[in-house]
Amino acid sequence: MSVSKGWIKMIKPGPYTSIQDGGRWEGIEKGVPSGGCMDMLAARLANALLGQKEEKPCLEIFMGGVSFSLEKGRCQVAFCGADAEIRINGEAVVLGKIIDLQEGDQIEIMPFSAGQWLYMSLAGNFLVPKVLGSHSFYFPITKKARLEKGDLVPLEGGETLPPTNSYLGNYSIPFRDKVRVYLGPDFSKLKKEQQEELLNRVYTVSKRQNRMGIMLEEVIENDLLDPLSSPVFPGTIQLTPSGNLIVMMRDAQVTGGYPRVLEVEERDIGKLAQKRPGEQFAFVSDFVDF
Repeated sequence: MSVSKGWIKMIKPGPYTSIQDGGRWEGIEKGVPSGGCMDMLAARLANALLGQKEEKPCLEIFMGGVSFSLEKGRCQVAFCGADAEIRINGEAVVLGKIIDLQEGDQIEIMPFSAGQWLYMSLAGNFLVPKVLGSHSFYFPITKKARLEKGDLVPLEGGETLPPTNSYLGNYSIPFRDKVRVYLGPDFSKLKKEQQEELLNRVYTVSKRQNRMGIMLEEVIENDLLDPLSSPVFPGTIQLTPSGNLIVMMRDAQVTGGYPRVLEVEERDIGKLAQKRPGEQFAFVSDFVDF
């Protein structure tokens, strides 16, 4: 089947819907956050279902309550990530499976029942500008931070696959209550009892979170002097003077001035991103890969 160009129109954009990909690594030395998908694994799986390169752009949807239409063209898509009910022209479709979209189709994504981030991959390309090596939205590097009502997102639907070509089934990540970490460069400066407390307690995700970072509710005693500003990355855990822990996420700044006590294992950043306020987890530092 030939390539089909068209666009989707945002009817109800929800709390935060944007285009994200594998990250903007060309801008790090310029002080630009790497950005990219909050749950990289879910986005990669969505792309894999369609035989796409894992870093290709996806529509990233936060918490659901989103609707859009395919105004022109045809394409195939796949959804992966949060537990969501998705309806095409009022009919429920299966998550983790190839879906054919035709011109005029209405797509509705209900509020999620679990998780926070959902990804829609596309067989073909979202025709949005590439800036510093990435299509990821990040204002003011890109014109928008998120999609708004009435926005048109141009796309190019590629060669189609049989809808039964692949099926992810019930997508799940094992050990969701365990987040793997490495010891950060400032961990050794903590007292032994502080180190033990840091690694051996249950943590609660707070309401203070966004694409830049997630603050945890529990407080760790902190009498360290703030270091000089040092590099931080997605997954870096900083200890603030008040004793709060902040986990840097995809849109985090590239330098920070708080002690860097832990670093979340790359594959577990998305696991933490999917946790809602009030949900709990524990760190694992002496892990065997699982």
